[in-house]
Amino acid sequence: MAIGVLGTGSCVPDRVVTNEEIAELVTEATPEWILRKTGIATRRWARHGEATSDLAAVAATRALESASVRADRVSYLILSTSTSDFPQPPTACLVQEMTGAACFDINAVCAGFVYGVELARSLVAARPGALALVIGADVFSRILDFSDRSTSVLLGDGAGAVVVGEVENGGIADVDCFVPHQANGVLLRELAERSGLGAAHTHLTVDRYGNLGSASVPVALDDAVRTGKIAAGDLVLLAGFGGGMSIGTSLVRWSA
Repeated sequence: MAIGVLGTGSCVPDRVVTNEEIAELVTEATPEWILRKTGIATRRWARHGEATSDLAAVAATRALESASVRADRVSYLILSTSTSDFPQPPTACLVQEMTGAACFDINAVCAGFVYGVELARSLVAARPGALALVIGADVFSRILDFSDRSTSVLLGDGAGAVVVGEVENGGIADVDCFVPHQANGVLLRELAERSGLGAAHTHLTVDRYGNLGSASVPVALDDAVRTGKIAAGDLVLLAGFGGGMSIGTSLVRWSA
């Protein structure tokens, strides 16, 4: 059985936060320094009362629409976050209302979404015909330490989701598109070159959205799909790395 991505979706808050605004909050940071060191020009912050689960639910709905799948067809809902709405119940349970699926949270920080995709693959493989909804969502703006310029200038809020299920068989070839965790734009450009991925398209959203934690890979993936950077049959490399340190990579054959 071949298993792949059937649809993608994402959600970022409406509020755009510029480097000029960040520099007013962060000691010894200037707009020019932030852009030069990180490649980030803007990021998005959630409005008052907008929770991780709210962004996750919108991203999930858009992924289901992209896959032309009804919510009640989903068997598993996996949500990766390190900024859950509450210590418990899991944030996935708050999103689960729309699906009725078996659900749980995972926390591997910025690598969590890729971990979730692999979990979804194994669950679908064990239950032919099942569908899994994998979401990465974080709202970091409420927990930033503005005395630490090395982290507070990087992080934003957002959510991304994919629907995972059976697809037609496809062969393996050279990587067409590289979708990494959007940690730092300067770092990512160097990473792609040193990793021998110069021939692949490296898709970046970090300049617009900053580092979205668990959401950064699925948000960038959805952006690549919707802007035509990924086509049917392409081989897509997903890579995430987060605090701990946690690392996950996944090769995905794109389905029409």
